[in-house]
Amino acid sequence: MVFSKHLYMVILSYILLIIAVAGAGIALVITHTALILGSLLFIFSLFLIGALVKRLNKFNTKIRIFLDAVEDKENMILFNEQSADKEINALSHSLNRINELLATTKSQSRIQENFYYSLLEEVPNGVLAWSSEKRVIFVNGAALRLLGVEPIIFLRQLEEQYPALKDFIAHGNVEDSFLLQSNSKKQLSLSMNRMKLNSETITLLAIKDISNELSEKESESWSKLTRVLTHEIMNTIAPIVSLSQTLSLRPGTDEKVIRGLGVIREQSERLMEFTESYRRLSYMPEPKKKRFSLTDSLHNLGLLLQSDFENAHIHFILRSTPSDIYIEGDEKQLSQVFLNLLKRPSAFPRTPSCRCQSRRSVPDSRFLNCSW
Repeated sequence: MVFSKHLYMVILSYILLIIAVAGAGIALVITHTALILGSLLFIFSLFLIGALVKRLNKFNTKIRIFLDAVEDKENMILFNEQSADKEINALSHSLNRINELLATTKSQSRIQENFYYSLLEEVPNGVLAWSSEKRVIFVNGAALRLLGVEPIIFLRQLEEQYPALKDFIAHGNVEDSFLLQSNSKKQLSLSMNRMKLNSETITLLAIKDISNELSEKESESWSKLTRVLTHEIMNTIAPIVSLSQTLSLRPGTDEKVIRGLGVIREQSERLMEFTESYRRLSYMPEPKKKRFSLTDSLHNLGLLLQSDFENAHIHFILRSTPSDIYIEGDEKQLSQVFLNLLKRPSAFPRTPSCRCQSRRSVPDSRFLNCSW
């Protein structure tokens, strides 16, 4: 407010001085009192008008330069605050202050933008955004990796590799999802969203790899189907076995009929055994825990595989500390695990020896170390 009053006083002083000098000059010329002095005064008034215009143009020039810099998003401009004109210095200080605030806001906005970009780079799902002109604005590394493409600038680069995607982008709704098989045979789920930023429409495409989910669901479906089929087969065969056994025991039954019923019973029992075995393979049975000797179990497995070790020229060495270690667990399941471990060196003819060391460090802890 002080700056405005002082400026108004300066402008008013200029106007009054111009009117007085010009009036005096015109009066001297009209009255023919002093033609030369009147002409000089009139010319001096014109210089005063020019000085006033130049002074006002300084303010307009600084403001115009500042507005042009803001429009061009240029924050490096700095106005001189050490001139002889106090009003110009005050204006320069105000413009520099505004420019500093704009630069701070721009820096904070850039930091926040970089944070969101970094955050999107860390998500496992792909994110792709493009403008209404189909120019790619943002694409994270997960999207490029899932789609198996190089960095893209225009959306048509992606549509050329995935023609099916072009129709979904053109006609797909926000609520719809689209399944796409990538070049690396991955199953991808795509969903799309659109938003308005100022007057421009931005489209977002989210990409998710659902291959593992589909595999888990497929395995689960097969497991359920196997349990249902084996259950129905067992229910169907059980009455046949029971009926054939009952009929074969009836007095007066022909010998050939008894023999035929026996064959039916045997084949049915074999089919039931096969079905039961297949059902056990489809899921892990509950372990039947009991106390057994780990040392004896490993020793027996060593004897079982002795011929395989000799054929492969492998020396099997078993060390136990203490000499006999007992553990609690399912002996059959653990023996199968140990058998698979001991069979491993026989697959590598260059392996000269297999060493298994079992020990007990504390009363409730047992360790088994196999090396080859």
